[in-house]
Amino acid sequence: MLGVAVNEAATFNSSVNEIGTLFNGTAAEVDALKGKIQSYGSDSVFSLESITKSTYDMVSATGDSVGAVDALAVAEKAAIVGSTDLNTSVDALTTIVNSYGLELTDSTDVMGAFIVAVQNGKTTLPELAASIGQVSSIAAASKVPFDDLLAAVSALTAGGIKTSEAMTTMKSLLTELASPSDELVAALGGVTLESGGLKGVMEQLGTATGGSFVEMNKLFGSIEATKAAVGLSTTAVTTFDAALKGMGDKATVVSDNFALMESNLDLVTQNMQNNLTIA
Repeated sequence: MLGVAVNEAATFNSSVNEIGTLFNGTAAEVDALKGKIQSYGSDSVFSLESITKSTYDMVSATGDSVGAVDALAVAEKAAIVGSTDLNTSVDALTTIVNSYGLELTDSTDVMGAFIVAVQNGKTTLPELAASIGQVSSIAAASKVPFDDLLAAVSALTAGGIKTSEAMTTMKSLLTELASPSDELVAALGGVTLESGGLKGVMEQLGTATGGSFVEMNKLFGSIEATKAAVGLSTTAVTTFDAALKGMGDKATVVSDNFALMESNLDLVTQNMQNNLTIA
């Protein structure tokens, strides 16, 4: 048992040193990071191996070695609430942070938006994490907030569209809105993503086409864009509204739901194992 603990401690130290190479950390900076990870790990429900791997990914993706551990704590709660692993949660977080030029201090809002999307749609955190990168940069460039984007994807999945397909349709929709046809410009009647937001644009298109798939299809050059527009302006509008409203709770939804789950026996057991390794 002692030999196993020694080996695990050595592996932990080596992993932290590897993280230090990402930011050319001095011995003092790497030691400080090690202390943060140890402190976090003593309360974590994930293995130290998962924690160091996720910290590496977080620092590698964002360049922020100072805020990484605090952000990891938020990602952990979201992972537990979203029934996934820590690395997947970190992947979702860093994709949005990088696409929108955010800071890791925005982690609570970002992960809260993901959980609200899961609550309102037929999707999961792993599915969202795997495909959000298809559209997040385009959405950011189009001035569509990440919570509006996730609410839209959530609504489309609730209507039966698979998560990856919903991302594709949103990408097509935003691309065509960025370079609209003459027919689309006329239908929009001066409403833009910047002036009316995604919700406003969808409402305008729904009114202009009377909710008709045939009429909507005349405005777009791809069936993917049409599917998203029809969904968000007609068939999925109720879910879209609910998801947008739910985003108002994104700052607290992760912690509130985590509190309901933290007494889980499996989580407590892993926490005990971490403390034995750190000791």
